[in-house]
Amino acid sequence: MEPDQLTAIAPQKPSRSTIITTAILLVIMVAGTILVILEFDQIWFAIRRADWSEIPGALLFTAAGYTCMGIAFALVSRMIGIRMRMRDLAEIGFISNIINHVVAAGGVAGYSVRYILMNRHGATMNDVVAASLLHFYLTSLDMILMTPVAMGYLMFNASVPRGIAVMLGMMAIMLAGGAFLATVLIFSQNWRQPLLKILASIGKLVTRRDFSKALDQFNLTMARGVGMMQEKPRKLLLVVLLTALDWTASVFVLKNCLDAFGEDVKLGVAITGFVIGIVAGVLSMVPGGLGVQEGTMTAVLVLLGVPFEQAVLGSILFRAIYFLLPYLASLVFYRRLMRLDIIPRDSLSSDT
Repeated sequence: MEPDQLTAIAPQKPSRSTIITTAILLVIMVAGTILVILEFDQIWFAIRRADWSEIPGALLFTAAGYTCMGIAFALVSRMIGIRMRMRDLAEIGFISNIINHVVAAGGVAGYSVRYILMNRHGATMNDVVAASLLHFYLTSLDMILMTPVAMGYLMFNASVPRGIAVMLGMMAIMLAGGAFLATVLIFSQNWRQPLLKILASIGKLVTRRDFSKALDQFNLTMARGVGMMQEKPRKLLLVVLLTALDWTASVFVLKNCLDAFGEDVKLGVAITGFVIGIVAGVLSMVPGGLGVQEGTMTAVLVLLGVPFEQAVLGSILFRAIYFLLPYLASLVFYRRLMRLDIIPRDSLSSDT
């Protein structure tokens, strides 16, 4: 047998990127498994008590919501200039978002996986950060706009204790501050550049490394993305429509889960419980909003007249269907993406 043939059949050592990515996947699987174990008794109890005629609708809305979310991320990534296949970008968007929902606070785990998968196809850190920031901003608009509406609905339709009113006020202030900062970073070149210089100075002071070039490149990438949105308003409108459909589907998932345990819940009640519960879970910085999301959601629903048992079981079933089932499905997509050949960025046209 020739030496070349021996080399060809010899087992190839896994690359460093593959080892790191596999390690991250294992950590994510373990964390998700722990989460399932922690809530298994409650989830199983809720499933046994549920009216199964409502479950297909919840599953359908879940699939529709995540599909819209994935396509929206793919479109935003292409606006930034990331030239990967739409299907691959959509699956990466789905995987990273569901990981953020289930495993970690602050988006660290999900965005790390997003970068590793996209970097295999030539996307730089600046590309991924810019696409993620734009996508997060656009997907958050619906929640930011609906939060005051949900709070107003709650105030006008329930007797709200002072403690909850204070909590709602703090949530509104934090959302407004975050929305303002994100808007400045994305759309204002005059404000973004000085702010990035300040961040570079802080980074150099803390780490003794110069991030100026990287942040300058990020500034250019962000400007390119904003320019693309201005040049192609139809694509931007499509992204906004997809995020609205994603948000709407999520609300109907919760409504179906609540309806599975009692009388039909009004749409306004479901919207209010969903918005305030999700926002509280995100702002709490607790991994996956575990406990905080369900507790807040239950409290709001009970204040609006939903029986306590129905509110608790519906909130638990919502987590199982909207977070845990998609999490398990994401592992299948992750495996497919890891098996894709690494394609140089320049070899992909913008229409691939």
